[in-house]
Amino acid sequence: MRVGVDARMLCSSGIGKVIENIVSRMIDDKPDWHFVLLGKMEDFAKFPFTKKANVELIPCNAPIYSIREQFEVPWKLPKDLDVLWCPHYNVPIFYRGRMVVTIHDLAHLALPEINKGFLKQAYAKIMFRAATKKADQIACVSKFTISELKKYVPSVDEKKIHLVYNGVDEKWFSIKKGKPVHDKPYFIFVGNVKPHKNLRRLIEAYKLASP
Repeated sequence: MRVGVDARMLCSSGIGKVIENIVSRMIDDKPDWHFVLLGKMEDFAKFPFTKKANVELIPCNAPIYSIREQFEVPWKLPKDLDVLWCPHYNVPIFYRGRMVVTIHDLAHLALPEINKGFLKQAYAKIMFRAATKKADQIACVSKFTISELKKYVPSVDEKKIHLVYNGVDEKWFSIKKGKPVHDKPYFIFVGNVKPHKNLRRLIEAYKLASP
């Protein structure tokens, strides 16, 4: 198998972690597969798994959500890939090979306040439709994401959709008990500090839960 991965978001907070964990594990689990990673060379240098023998790196600095990526990504990808994994909805619409896309959420359609401007909103609508049409299979990370996808992209072929939950790093199952980080009870928030992450509600919940 020759598997291509659009890894340009490898150092992004959320999707970057998904790429890091999935690709690093697949590289180890499938030593007979050849992985072609497309992305920034300076980002690849930060991760040991990109130096494995079954990994090929292709430099690509095309910005996310840009017109440039629609031409540069399919041009740089090898033509003999068995499948391309796109970890976000900004798929290369001119790519002609088999493709799997992961849809994490429909925030860019459901929450126009975080995607301000007519052009950005139009781009999101076009690309979500293109992603669901071009992809041979669609991985959604939750049942809610599936329901949102059906709601905002009603033309999607439901037979393509698969529920694939985000995994949990094995390190979380081997945490040794020790001295608490703080004396008082606390919540851990691992998301971005952005309005749509609902951090305000978490703070309100903490106030209610605090003794």
